[in-house]
Amino acid sequence: MADMSHYEKEENLERAAALREYCHARWISAEAETGRIEGGEDGIMGTGDLEAPATFTVIIALEGPQLDMNRLQGVSQALNGRARLVLHGTNDSSPELAKACIRAGVTKFNVNKLVLDPWNDYI
Repeated sequence: MADMSHYEKEENLERAAALREYCHARWISAEAETGRIEGGEDGIMGTGDLEAPATFTVIIALEGPQLDMNRLQGVSQALNGRARLVLHGTNDSSPELAKACIRAGVTKFNVNKLVLDPWNDYI
């Protein structure tokens, strides 16, 4: 997985395409992060100056993430099986939201915190 969301849109997509070509020629799956949500990730804060809009996902206290399910389903349909949809930052999503995302076409959820927190507690 390569996070290139800090590049401008065109360079981001060019780099993602180059990664895909390199990996697929070697029968390696590739995942590139071409978008982002507002806020911080991996200790990086203040991403508000990036070009990509962050208004497609909203997190409301006590309600969790509010996704534009019509947009998500539209993206899935536009991909037409050429790529898979992956959601990041789904640690606090409800089972109902996860099921709705699956119905909309999401095939992978990244839940890093759900795995790392118990591991770190154990260590």
